Amino acid sequence: MTRDEILTLSEEELGQIVEFDFFKRSGNGGQKRNKTSSAVRVTLKQFEISAEDCTERSQKLNRSKALQKLRRKLAMNVRETFTDEVLIIAAPSNSKYPLFLAHLLDLLAEVNYSFKDCGLKLGLSSSQVEKLLRKDPALWQFVQQKKLSETL
Repeated sequence: MTRDEILTLSEEELGQIVEFDFFKRSGNGGQKRNKTSSAVRVTLKQFEISAEDCTERSQKLNRSKALQKLRRKLAMNVRETFTDEVLIIAAPSNSKYPLFLAHLLDLLAEVNYSFKDCGLKLGLSSSQVEKLLRKDPALWQFVQQKKLSETL
C-alpha cells in the first residue's frame, strides 16, 4: 500500500493495518490515568513509523489522536515522486490535510526547498508559499531544518 493510499484511509481502515499498544502513563488526569492503560502507541510497520498519545483519560480519544499523529508523521517523513497534484488545504483540522502535506513536501523536496520554484509550480508567489507553511508551526520548523541541511 502506498503512502497516499494510507493517508486516504478512514480511521477504521487505518486501524486495521496498524499495530496498537496500550499502556499506563503518568501525568495529568488523576488516579484513573495511573490505573488504566489509556495511553496508545500505533505503529505502521510498513514504513517503520509510530506515534503515541496519552493526553486524554479516554483510550478511545487517545487512539484517535495517535492515528492523527501517525498520518502526519507519515506525510512529513515519507517522500514520493511529485505528481503535479497539490490540492491546497491549509486547515490542519481537515481530514485531507495529511495528504496535502505529503504532496507539498514532495514538491518542496523536488525543488530543493525553494519557495520560489515551489510557488511557480503551484501558481503562487514565494511569499504565499511561505505563509502557507507558517500556518503550521511544526511544518515550518520541519521545512526550515530541511532547507538548512540542503545548504550544508
